[in-house]
This record gives sequence, C-alpha cells and structure tokens, in this order.
Amino acid sequence: MVKYLVQNNVQELWAIFDFLMPNYLGSDVEFSARFGKDISRGQLPGASNDDIQRMLYKLRQLHQQVLPFILRREKNQVLNELPPKTITNIPCDLSSIQTRLYQQLSHTQEIQNALVSIDRILEKPIDSDEYIQMADNIDLGALHKLRFICTHPSLLRSEELTANNTNDFSNIECSGKLLALNDLLRAAQIVPSEVTGADNDESLLYVNDVSSSGLYQSSSELDLSDDFNKEMLEFPTDDESLSNCRKCLIYAQFRQSLDAIESFLFKNQMPSLKYLRIDGSVEPQKRTLIVQRFNEDDDIRCLLLTTKVGGLGLNLQAATIVIFLENDWNPHNDLQAMDRAHRLGQSKVGC
Repeated sequence: MVKYLVQNNVQELWAIFDFLMPNYLGSDVEFSARFGKDISRGQLPGASNDDIQRMLYKLRQLHQQVLPFILRREKNQVLNELPPKTITNIPCDLSSIQTRLYQQLSHTQEIQNALVSIDRILEKPIDSDEYIQMADNIDLGALHKLRFICTHPSLLRSEELTANNTNDFSNIECSGKLLALNDLLRAAQIVPSEVTGADNDESLLYVNDVSSSGLYQSSSELDLSDDFNKEMLEFPTDDESLSNCRKCLIYAQFRQSLDAIESFLFKNQMPSLKYLRIDGSVEPQKRTLIVQRFNEDDDIRCLLLTTKVGGLGLNLQAATIVIFLENDWNPHNDLQAMDRAHRLGQSKVGC
C-alpha cells in the first residue's frame, strides 16, 4: 500500500498520480493548463465569482478521473484501539476587572469600527467579491485586544491599562479563565500532592527553579473554589497508576497568554508543577527533544504550546488531557492540535 498526504497544491496530486500511473493525467504542463491554473486561481482570496465557478467545474472533472483510485479512511475507522475522545466546554465568567475593561474598550472608536465592519460583512453573500474585500480589511488587531482581556488583563499594553485606571492585575483573580484553569488542573490531578510543613504552613515550601532546559518546578495547593462547577470536572481515578502519571497539554493562541499562565498560575500557585513549553521562539531542532522529554519523563505533567506550533506533526500521545485556553479563528487548527495527543499510541481514557 502506498500512502500519501496531499496538501493544498493541486500540482502535488498530479505528481502522485504521475509516479503511480505515468501520464494518466498528462504531462505537468498539460495538467496545469487543463486543471491546475483554474483551480489555483479560484482558491485565491480575491477570486471573482467566475473564477470560483470555473474552479468548481474543473474540480468536478478532476474528481471524475481520480476518485476511483482514492480510498479515504477516517481515523475512527482504522484505529479502533484508540480510546474515545470526550470534549467538554467549561464556561467561566469574566472577573470584575475584565468586565470593566471589556466594556470600556468596546466603546472605543477603533473597536467600534471593527465590529461595524463585521456586521456589514455578515450581510453580504459569502462568495461575493465585496465580502472578500471587506473581510481582508477587518482590523484584527483591535479585536485581539478584546481577546486579550478575556484571557488576562495584563496582556493589554501598559498604556491601555493606565488609561483605564487599572493597576491591580498581577494575579489569577483578575482572570476568570486562569481561575477555571487552576481548578481544572487540580481536579484532573495534574498538580501533584504537596508536602506540608509541621505547622501546616506551605508558604516556606515554595521553590522557584528555572533550569536551562526550560523545566520549571516548585510547590503549593489550593482547594477547588466553591463557585466552580465541579460536576464538569469528573475524571476517572480508579486506576491509581493513571492518576499518578496523568499529563496535559495547554494550548493558547498567543505567547503572551502562555507567559500569563506561567507568571500568575504556575509560579505563584503551583510551584511544584513540572512543565515544559514550546512556542514559535523555540528552535525547530529543539522541539523534538522537548517532546521526547515530555513523553518519557513521568515527573513532567504539563506542556504549554501555541496552537500553530502544536499542529506541526508533534507526537504528544503521552498527554491524556488537552486544554484550550483560547480558540483559533479556524476550528480545524484546534482539532489538529488536539489530535497531537489523540493519535496512534494513545491508550489512556480521558484524552
């Protein structure tokens, strides 16, 4: 059996068929003139209605030729040994500081213009030239500010916080998401049991040690907050060995968001948690070593990643829990990142 992965370039399809069945789709030049150019032109962001219709027509013709030789199997059809995947949405309210900042910034001219542009786009046909042009002109930077607030107020620039008379934002209480993440990690037993002093005072046990390898370690434990919905945090704990080696992936869209998790949650509230981190600043040749260490070292319980980095073929099957602090604009990017753990080699329920 020959297995290939076809990306978004239609010429790759010609190359595969020309290797397996020489000249079935003609020469490279003939294929490009008959199918390639029209299909590629119709996929461009500024493609006209005529370009799109021509692309669809050419695709139908191409499908008639190649589909008899293509067998598609989804993962759940061929990997019966994979444990079930359970997806849970955990709602969390904004803190009072987040609510105030969100309301104030929502009324600025910059964000109002971006929101008005979105409303206008939604009134247009999705395949129209005007829709595509207006979508390209949306000020995503303005909308990112609202996303930053929903993660943690500290992600805003200091001048924006000063302008809004907000100074107290250096803790997890400022973020509904970080409070929920704190409770989730403890309920899932990602945070190990802590050592407690003779007088039950844990404050002297905190140790902050940042090694050159990027491994952080330290210690403390808080109870689950009373107002958190514990019914949504039911994890199997019958297997003691499973609970002792449970690992998780935490994805965020922005590196600043990972910084907030480290600064306000891990270092302050969970100093004993051992974790690693991969984002765009980590050199590609070092990522494999970090992944290998995460998969093999049972003491390392958590891996922080940005979503795009987590979708580049990393094998993270040691993780049993995947948490998205922030969702991608494209839901398929989240699904791809999730499947870094839910893949061949995964044997634990809870992923």
